[in-house]
Amino acid sequence: MLVQNIIATASQENTAIEVTETVSSPTPSSDSSTVTRPLSAAMQLPRHTVRLETEIDGKRVYSHAIIKEKAFSTYAHFIDRWDNDVYLSKDQIIGDFHVNSRIKLASSFNEQPTIHGRLTIGVNQFLTREFQNQNAFLQGVQSGVGMIPMDREPLLSMLADIRQNETRMHYFQGDTVLQFQRDGSVKWQSIDDETVAGLIAASEQPQVIINEGRNRFELSGEINGHFLVYSPHQILITGSLNYVNPTVGELTKSSPLLGLVSRRSVEVASRFTTGSGNLRIDAAIYAARRFSVRRFDDMHQGILHIYGSLAAGSISATEPRFSTRIEKDPRLDSIRPPGFPLTGQTVLAEWDGVWLEQPTQ
Repeated sequence: MLVQNIIATASQENTAIEVTETVSSPTPSSDSSTVTRPLSAAMQLPRHTVRLETEIDGKRVYSHAIIKEKAFSTYAHFIDRWDNDVYLSKDQIIGDFHVNSRIKLASSFNEQPTIHGRLTIGVNQFLTREFQNQNAFLQGVQSGVGMIPMDREPLLSMLADIRQNETRMHYFQGDTVLQFQRDGSVKWQSIDDETVAGLIAASEQPQVIINEGRNRFELSGEINGHFLVYSPHQILITGSLNYVNPTVGELTKSSPLLGLVSRRSVEVASRFTTGSGNLRIDAAIYAARRFSVRRFDDMHQGILHIYGSLAAGSISATEPRFSTRIEKDPRLDSIRPPGFPLTGQTVLAEWDGVWLEQPTQ
C-alpha cells in the first residue's frame, strides 16, 4: 500500500514517517458529507486505521490516520494497454485518467481531446510542447508513475466481498436479455428460447446478477436500485442505460447505481440495435479485456456519454460514429457498485495531523 507516501505528503514535518500498524475498519466513519448511511458493506471502499511513528525535535511521537482503498471506478477513465490503432481525439474526459502504457494522441488542431482531471501514465512518455500548450490536460500530465495491474479474474475478489455482506444474488446460465424497469425490477428473457422469461423483483438490498459460462447479457433500460452485472464472456449494451431520478453528490438506499463487469468484453451494439443519435450509459464499467463500439466507422450519429467510469484492458475507436464524453460520477469517490474491483492502492481519508509523545518505558 502507498501509506507512507500519502502520509508524508499530508505531513508538514520534514521527517521520516514509519507505519507501524494497520488495522481494518469494517464499519467506516464517514469522510464525506456526500454519503448517507447505512449502505451495504459491499458498496463501501475498504478502510484501515494506521499507526504512524516518527521523531520530531528529538522526541519519539505517534499518530493515527485512516486510509481507504481505491476502486477502479475512482478513475473517470482507466486503460491498461493502449491500442496502437486508436488515437485519443475529440474525447472529453471529466475526471482523472490513468493509462498503464504509452498513449496515442491525435495531433491536428481540430481533433483535440480535453481531460478535465489529471492524466497519469504508468510508463515514461514525453508529450510534445504542442500538446502541452493546447490546454488539453487541464490538471496536468505525469508519466512514469508506475503501472496499476488490472484483475483478470475479477469475479473471485468480487464474490469474496459480496458473499460476506447483505446482497441478493441471481445466477443465469445462458444468453439473456436484461431490461431494467423504472420501478426497480429487471425483466429477463432467454435469447435462445423466448418462452423462458421472468422478473427480478425490486429490492432495497444491492442485487448482483451473474452469468455463468461463455454467455452474454444484453442490457438496456432505466436503473432504479443498486446493481452489479457480471459476465465472464460479454456484456452487450443494446440501448441507453439511464438512472431514474439520479442524485448528484449523494447515494442512499433509494438512489440508483449500476456496475458492469466482464472478464472479457463490454460492447456497444451497432446502430441497427441501439438506434441513431446520442447514447447515454449511466454505469461504472470494468472490461478486463476490451471495451468496444461496434461499427464505429459508421457516419456520425451523436455523443456516447458514459456517466460513471470506464476501466478497460483496451478500447476500440468510437469515431466517427460517436464523439465520446466520459464523465466521472462524483459519488464514486466515496462508494462503489457492490463488489466492484479494487486497485490495491490507498488514499488518505482522515488524519488530524496531531502527533502525541510516546510514553517512556
